[in-house]
Amino acid sequence: MPLELKVYFAREVAVMPEIRLSARQVRNLCIAGAFNGAYRVGRKWMIPEEGIKKFLRNKKKETKKAQRVFLKRSLSTQELKEIHKNHHPRG
Repeated sequence: MPLELKVYFAREVAVMPEIRLSARQVRNLCIAGAFNGAYRVGRKWMIPEEGIKKFLRNKKKETKKAQRVFLKRSLSTQELKEIHKNHHPRG
């Protein structure tokens, strides 16, 4: 019997009550590697259930102050451009 792996779109993860982030924040976290096993299919990010669970475990380990800083911080435009360049080489 094949192993079934539950995978969610980034937008689905964003509306989960335990996540409470915008879809853009979830996509940026995918780019930054916060969700283990997240991958792109075309323009959509796919996030495996195990990656979500690990993200939530890591989030709970942080102090409340660290959580606020983590959730409020977004990647700068320059950081996003650099990551995008590394993920999408041309040529």
